Amino acid sequence: MPRRGAVLRGISKHQSYDIAETARILRVARGTVARWLKGGLPAIRDRKPYLIQGADLIAFHSERKAPAQKCRLAQCYCFRCHVPRSPALGMADLVIAGGPTGNLQALCEVCTTPMHKRVSLKHLDALRADLDVTIKQAPARITE
Repeated sequence: MPRRGAVLRGISKHQSYDIAETARILRVARGTVARWLKGGLPAIRDRKPYLIQGADLIAFHSERKAPAQKCRLAQCYCFRCHVPRSPALGMADLVIAGGPTGNLQALCEVCTTPMHKRVSLKHLDALRADLDVTIKQAPARITE
C-alpha cells in the first residue's frame, strides 16, 4: 500500500532539486510538485529546469502540515472524517481484556464509521459521566 503524504527525510536543506528529483525523493508525482510550485512553493525560475531549494521545500511542508488534533476523553479519532468525533448517540462499548486499560469501541456520530480508542480504566467514572458505556469482557484467546 502506498504511503500517504510526502516524506522529507531524503531532503537536504543545503541542496537544490529539480522537479523530477523532488518527486522521486518524496515519492509523489511530478504533477504534484508542479502543483506545489503553483501553490506557493518557492523556486529558482529564471531558467529551466526550475530548481527548488531544500530549505524552502522543508519550510513549505512544515507550513502546510495540519496541526495535531487531541481527542478529549469522550472522543475517538474518526479515520474517515480525519477529526476527533464523539460517539453516535453518546454510546460506546468498553472491551476489557485484563490489565489497566480497555478498548473503547464506538461509531462516529457523522459517518457511522467504527472508531476505537485505548483508555485507562482509572478514567472510567469520568468517561461514564459523558457517555453511556457498556462494559464487555474480551473473548478468551485461543491457546494450544
